Amino acid sequence: MMGLRKLDDSDPGTHTLRQRKMRGSGWTIINYGTSYHPWWDLGVNWVNPPDSVAKAVSKLATYNRLKEEEVKSVRITDQIAVAQRWVGDGYRVLTRRDGLSQGRGIQEGIVEGPGLLYSRVFPKTHEYRVFVGGGTVLDFVEKKAPLSEVQVDRLIRSHDNGWVFAHGSLSVTPEDRASLEDLAIRATKALGLTFGAVDILACLNRGTPRRVSNAVVCEVNTAPGLTSVTTFQKFHEYFSSITK
Repeated sequence: MMGLRKLDDSDPGTHTLRQRKMRGSGWTIINYGTSYHPWWDLGVNWVNPPDSVAKAVSKLATYNRLKEEEVKSVRITDQIAVAQRWVGDGYRVLTRRDGLSQGRGIQEGIVEGPGLLYSRVFPKTHEYRVFVGGGTVLDFVEKKAPLSEVQVDRLIRSHDNGWVFAHGSLSVTPEDRASLEDLAIRATKALGLTFGAVDILACLNRGTPRRVSNAVVCEVNTAPGLTSVTTFQKFHEYFSSITK
């Protein structure tokens, strides 16, 4: 069997091979959650560049970037002293490892250890997911508990904890929905993403109708689940329009 030669960026031949393979090709690649550059990416038109995906995957990098662009988001730190100060000020704190999603690895309270992040709990009443593509909103859903007697975790509202996304009976007014959509679009743009699913935590008052008094970005998903037929169709139409 003929051996395969490993491509090394320090080898001039690698650069030549890249030029021959990809220069001027004009390929459009829809990047669904990959955070690294393949060796053959010279001349590729990325729909979600890997560097931007890597930034979105990291909760700390996301927070820092959104803060730079003045996009409101959940407060996050990798400094345990800061987290302890939050607790001293009366806030609840969650501990997690960076790079995880869907509520995995989250523990309430401060846990000591290397490579851990601490987030200050936002006093949410509702959660929404806004699907963005090309600077416009493709879909808008609300995270809801199932209509059953099953107890669900209201702090960490993940699918594994019994929460589902719903298109109907939304809790927000049209005006507040537009505001949340604008927040999602700005978050996606700040991270350099072409598309994404932005999770937003919101606090709604007790009035009639209930209005959003405060809202922050929780995270931006670069490989969101498309189990909803409605959401899938919206993304299919969007991806088709940019790859013609």
